[in-house]
Amino acid sequence: MWYALLWLLCLGCGLLSPRTPEPPAPDTDSKGYRQPISPDIVAENLRSAVSRRDAVALLGCLVDSVQLPGSSYQFEPSAQARARFPGVFARWGRDEEYRSFSAMMQRVAAAQVPELLYISPVFEYRTPDSAVFRSEYQLYVPHTDPMLPTIARGILRWTLVAQSNGLWAILRWSDFDSDSVQPSWSMLKAYWSR
Repeated sequence: MWYALLWLLCLGCGLLSPRTPEPPAPDTDSKGYRQPISPDIVAENLRSAVSRRDAVALLGCLVDSVQLPGSSYQFEPSAQARARFPGVFARWGRDEEYRSFSAMMQRVAAAQVPELLYISPVFEYRTPDSAVFRSEYQLYVPHTDPMLPTIARGILRWTLVAQSNGLWAILRWSDFDSDSVQPSWSMLKAYWSR
C-alpha cells in the first residue's frame, strides 16, 4: 500500500517525468583545447598551448607512440641550432619537448602572455590520414632571463598523421631559420633544455 502512495508522490512531483534535454557538450574544454579531429585543430591547439603555457597540451599535439605503434615523434632543428648545439638534438623527443617548454614557460611572469603567430600558413599536402603544414612563425615568450631572446622567428614544417584513435598529431617537426635577426624556435628549445 505504501508503495502505491510513494509511486503517486513521485509522479506528482515530477521525479519520474522526462527532463529537458541539455545541449550537446562543446568539443572545446575550458582551457581552449579541442579534440584534434583534423590537422587544422592541431595547429590551433599548439598555438593555444603556448598562450596558456600548457606543456601537457603541447605534448597532446605530438604523436604518441602508443597511439601510432612503430612510429615516434621526430624533431629536426634549424641549421643554426644544429650547428651550435649538435649534442642537444641528437636524441630529441617528446620528453625533451616537455622539459624545454616547461622550463621556458616557468620563467614567464604571471601577468605576461606568450604568443605563437602563424604567418602565411598553408597545407602543402592533404590526404585522409596525413598532411603537411608549413608556415612562417613568430614566437613571443616574455620570460625573465635577460640573457636570452624573447622572440623567435623561422619557418616550421609539420608532417601530421591520424593516429589509431582517430586523433591527429605532429609526427615530424622541421624548423628552418628565416632571414630575420631573431633566432629560430630551435635555438630557444636548446637554450631552455640545459
